Amino acid sequence: MPKSKRTKKEEHRDQYTVVLEDLRSQFKVFGEGLGEVRKTSSSTFEAVGELKEDVSTLKEDMQEVKEELHIIRNELKEKVGRDEFVALESRVKRLEKALR
Repeated sequence: MPKSKRTKKEEHRDQYTVVLEDLRSQFKVFGEGLGEVRKTSSSTFEAVGELKEDVSTLKEDMQEVKEELHIIRNELKEKVGRDEFVALESRVKRLEKALR
C-alpha cells in the first residue's frame, strides 16, 4: 500500500497539536502546584491568626502584671526596711531592759 502523502498544512497542524498538548500538560502541573501553594498559605495565615490571638492575650496578661507590680511597689514603700527594723528592734530591747 502506498503511503498517502501528508500536506504541509497537516504536518504543521500536527506539530502545533503536539506543542499545545505539551503546554496544556505544563499548565496542569503548574495549576496543581499552585493549589498546593494555596493550601500551604491558607494554613500559614491560620497559624498567624492564632499567633496574633496569643500575643493579644499575652499583652492583656502583661498589663495585669504591671498593674499588680505597681500596687506591690506602693505597698513596699510603706513598709519598714530591714535596716530600720534592726534599729527598732534594738531600741525595743533596750527599752525592755530599762523597764525591768
